[in-house]
Amino acid sequence: MAFFDIFRSSDTVLSAALSGIPDFPLASPWQDSSQVEQITLANLYGLDASNLPLTRSGALTIASVAKGRNILCSTVARMPLQAKKNGVLLDVQPPMLSQIQTGVPNFQTVSAVVDSLIFFGRAYLLITEINTVDGRPKTFKYVPEAHAETENGILKKAFGNPVASSGYLRIDGPHEGILNTGRDVLQAAKDVERISRDTAANPNPNIVLKQTGGSALDREEIESLRSYWLAGRRKKGGTVAYLSQDMQADVIGQAAQDVIISALNNSAIEIARIMGLPAFAIDANVAGSSLTYSNSTSQMKMIIDMGCMPYIAAIESLFTMLLPQGQTAFFDISPLLRGDFRERMEAYEIALRAGIYSQEEIRELEGLDPAIPGEVKELPAPSPTEATQ
Repeated sequence: MAFFDIFRSSDTVLSAALSGIPDFPLASPWQDSSQVEQITLANLYGLDASNLPLTRSGALTIASVAKGRNILCSTVARMPLQAKKNGVLLDVQPPMLSQIQTGVPNFQTVSAVVDSLIFFGRAYLLITEINTVDGRPKTFKYVPEAHAETENGILKKAFGNPVASSGYLRIDGPHEGILNTGRDVLQAAKDVERISRDTAANPNPNIVLKQTGGSALDREEIESLRSYWLAGRRKKGGTVAYLSQDMQADVIGQAAQDVIISALNNSAIEIARIMGLPAFAIDANVAGSSLTYSNSTSQMKMIIDMGCMPYIAAIESLFTMLLPQGQTAFFDISPLLRGDFRERMEAYEIALRAGIYSQEEIRELEGLDPAIPGEVKELPAPSPTEATQ
C-alpha cells in the first residue's frame, strides 16, 4: 500500500492500526532489553561481554554519551512543535502536533523519538487515532526499540502484536545510529573509563612483592598474600602496610594520571564528534581551539545548529508530509535563543533605534501588556541605603 493510501479511509486505517493491539502496556519509553540479551549471548557462547558491541544502556554508562544524549533530547523536546501556512502560524493547530500521544506530554514523546534517532537511527510511531474530519492521523503511540520487531526496517510487531503496513510511521534520522556508526569510538571510550576507574580505586604505584628468605610459598599462599595487599590498599589508611623480614616490596612504576586525564578528554571529544555536538557541550577541551562563546545564546545556537538540527529536520519533514498541502510543521526555536535580560534589552535598544521594532512590539515580545497612553510609571522609592550612596 502506498504511503498516502493511509488517508483514504479513516475506518480502515484505525482498525488496521489497532488490529491485535487492544491495550498498550504502560512501559517506560526508555526500556531497553538489549543489555539482558547481550549478557545471555555471552553466557551461551562463553564470550566476554565487555568485548561485545555496546548496547544503548551500555553506551549510556559513558558519562559524555549520557550528557550528550540528555542535551540533544531535552533541547529539541523543549521547542513547541507547530504548523504554519505561507509562513503564518495557524490559529488552530493540528491535533497531531499539539498532542502527539494521548495522555503523554510532548516533551516525553519528542525526547523518546530523538533518543531512538541518536542510538538506532530510526523511530516508530503507531497510528492510534484518525481525525474523522480529514482522515489524517490524530494521535500516535511511540514504540521503543525493545518492543519493535522489524524485518528489513519494516515494523512487523509492536509490543508483541502484529502491525499493519499502514498502521505506523517511521522517522529516519541523519545516520544509522551511533551504536552502528560510532561503534569503535564508544568501545574505546568505555575502555578508557574502565581504566580510569581502576586507577582511581587503586592509585598507588605498581608494586611487586618479592620473597627474600624462608621456604618458598605455594600458589595458594601467594594468591592469599596478593589478595591481602590488594584489599588493604583500597581501605582507608591503605598507604601503610606490613611485611615480614622475608618479604620485600618493590615499586616498578607510577600510574600515569596525566595520560589518563588526557585520554578521557580525547575520548569525550570523539564522543562529541559522533553525536554532532560542540566539544564544550560535554565538558571536553579542544587544544588550540580559538572558538569562544561570549554568552549563553551563542552557546545554545551552536548546540542547535551542530547537534539538534538534523533531528529537528527529520521530525519536521515527517509531520509536514502528514499535513494538508501548503502547511508545514516546524519547531519554534526562538524561545531557546532569547538570551538573558541584559542581552535582550541591548538588542531591543538597537532594533528600536533602527526602526525594526516599536515599543509596543517589544512589549509584546516580552509578554507585557500594552502600555496605556498617558500612563506614568512610578519607580519605587530608593531604600535608605541606596539613597545615601
